[in-house]
Amino acid sequence: MSSSTYQVVTIDTAAASNRQPIDGPTGSGFKNAEIDYVTVLQVPVGANVALHIGEVGQPIPLTVPIPFEMCPPETTGIFFSVLTAGAGNVVLLVSFADHSVMTGNP
Repeated sequence: MSSSTYQVVTIDTAAASNRQPIDGPTGSGFKNAEIDYVTVLQVPVGANVALHIGEVGQPIPLTVPIPFEMCPPETTGIFFSVLTAGAGNVVLLVSFADHSVMTGNP
């Protein structure tokens, strides 16, 4: 587990990708880290991107900043797809299970 209780992740949308793990403190897709919240802080205008929660999670299209609360905490990883390459970055705030960073409506 990371020494921090949260991590800010920046994902470049310049190249298309399919279900790539979002690297975290435990390596591939934050696997085995207990994730309580993933908050999308920034999405480029017109981006065609998706977030996958868990190893088998379906793609969630991202169009605007939005928080996602995990209940129970997600431990199988989080993944990301850039469906159509574009300009800009997606920025995520990932908060771990000790609730030290609460985002959205608790």
